[in-house]
Amino acid sequence: RQGSMGGGNQEMRLRRRPPLAPRLVRRPKAEARRSFVVPGVACVVVVLLLTWSSPDGWLTTSHMSFRQKAGDFYWLVRSAYSRSTVTGDEEARVFLAPKDKKRLSKGLDVGAAKAECKSQETFLAMHLKVPKAASTTVFDLLYALHHENHFAIDSRPIYISELHEGRTRREYAAYLSSFRVKTVRTAHCPYVDLGKLGYPRPAYFGLVREPIKRLRSHYEYLHWGPRSRWATFWKGQDVTAPSFDQCVASHEKNKMRIEKGDCLYWANAQLAYFCGFTSKRCPAPQEISVSDDAGRRAFTQATRNVDRDFVAVGVVERLHDALFVFEHILPAYFRDARRASVGLVSRANNASNLLQRATKSSSSPTPPPQQQQNHTAFLRRVLAWEYNFYDKMALDFEAQFQACRRRGGGSIDHHHHHHHHREEEDGGEEREKRRLLLLRRRRQR
Repeated sequence: RQGSMGGGNQEMRLRRRPPLAPRLVRRPKAEARRSFVVPGVACVVVVLLLTWSSPDGWLTTSHMSFRQKAGDFYWLVRSAYSRSTVTGDEEARVFLAPKDKKRLSKGLDVGAAKAECKSQETFLAMHLKVPKAASTTVFDLLYALHHENHFAIDSRPIYISELHEGRTRREYAAYLSSFRVKTVRTAHCPYVDLGKLGYPRPAYFGLVREPIKRLRSHYEYLHWGPRSRWATFWKGQDVTAPSFDQCVASHEKNKMRIEKGDCLYWANAQLAYFCGFTSKRCPAPQEISVSDDAGRRAFTQATRNVDRDFVAVGVVERLHDALFVFEHILPAYFRDARRASVGLVSRANNASNLLQRATKSSSSPTPPPQQQQNHTAFLRRVLAWEYNFYDKMALDFEAQFQACRRRGGGSIDHHHHHHHHREEEDGGEEREKRRLLLLRRRRQR
């Protein structure tokens, strides 16, 4: 019986069906997508490191660091996507031929734009994006308007090669002039004279800010501001730095050398931006701070650039009025700008709150009020030529603003401006005093 049972078991084992092949386990879609991320990033890294030109072929990138190449690639993709959204719109699809660009460039009348508030038509509007001069606010506003007004946005940075400065400028000029749809260029880069390089002149516009306020905001943002993870990863953020007043006091007392990252490193930055400090004829901000001759040269060149190429330069302290002027001068880009700006809060406006929390926890005392007053006098000496430039821009803007009010029927849209009405009444007398003081300074110069 045991033998028969054993044989039966063996026979049953022989009759048993072979095991089924193991089922394929399907990975979740999210996991499958993640499996392509690492190889994709690795491919991009290899391409950026090994190539000597940008993916679109316009720029030579051999002088760029890996961080700069990565940033150039990122903004190149965003710019291409922005242009594709415009060309994909059947109603707004208008391709600009080279002859159209030349015609629009020759039709620009900067003098009439400022004296008569005459609207201008341009294929390329260049926003001179000075750091901490409402740059992020205008950037966000343009993105809020570009779908409705059918224009593309380009924010590709400019990295000038020290060895081949002329070649780099020509490459960027060719790239900016290659767009076939209306485009606003908004990026942190100084003025570039495209007309001198043989390309159609665009219409520049920009904003200036009270110099000490801008410098303080710039320093506090770099050290305590809500910077992006990308910026913090590549550039770092020293939250243990001394406060702005403490840093200025050290410079005033010890005649310290201006080092990168300290409170005076970006003094006179907006004057240098309007001058075009990547050019040999324009000094760097740090040189303007210590040399009166450099400040004079920068002021002369900056005002010359504004008079020739800028259809409007607004004042940050009067941002709503500046948008009113932009709507009149560049209506194809800024139509309904004031309406779109209602409730718009800059992503960079929380830096001062972060600084207050950081300085409250610091054991370092803040300078007393009398010291702060002395710092103001010291800073006005350091920023003397930038103040000259700011005062001139404020005077010119007031004249242009009044011309636009006359052209617009004397109204600045009180429906959107009513929340500023009480502040304007309180500051009206002070503003008039300041305007008269600026006029006297201008006559003296």
